[in-house]
Amino acid sequence: SSNNIWVQTFNNHKSFLLSSQEIGLFSGNKCTFKIVNADDPTVFDTTSFRLKDFKVDSPSGGEKFLANSQDSIKYSYISMFYDSYVDFYYSIDNMQNWNLIKRDLRLGNSSLLLWDVPDIYSDKCRIKISSYSSNEISQYDFTIAKLEFIKPLSNERIPINQPYEIQWESKFINFVNLDYSTDNGATWNSAANRLSSINNG
Repeated sequence: SSNNIWVQTFNNHKSFLLSSQEIGLFSGNKCTFKIVNADDPTVFDTTSFRLKDFKVDSPSGGEKFLANSQDSIKYSYISMFYDSYVDFYYSIDNMQNWNLIKRDLRLGNSSLLLWDVPDIYSDKCRIKISSYSSNEISQYDFTIAKLEFIKPLSNERIPINQPYEIQWESKFINFVNLDYSTDNGATWNSAANRLSSINNG
């Protein structure tokens, strides 16, 4: 396929990159690769393999989820697990402990789970999908960050004809833009850009 790429690596190792479309052609638990000497078919090697049951597509690493909000977990699975039930977990301590998100989720036409992100903060977060036969963990760390107004509070009246200090609290966010609206959020105007918000403690 034109989408495939040959790669030569150190120590005389060779590799061949399969496209995601070609990987999608495999199914079941009895798959085998065979590599054959093109000049002498009696010289060959084989190796068996199977596809992972699930894959966490998002968050896959580097994303920032906002604490105490709702966000989505996107996943995929092989066809033989259609109509199966799985559990979803999250970890905030580099996979030392796991906390339940959803138990006995039926896999079907959906590949998205809405998650009520907890009111916690960490940059060492992972997602795990678990079934009766296997577990799959998201590949890299993502962050649950905090960004919340302290002043003014919602619907608070602020004084006129004098300066007013806006305050917020953040964790794992480096810079923020401050916008304002005079039509209940239909349109926004910029008040300040890239204000320092570094406080990762």
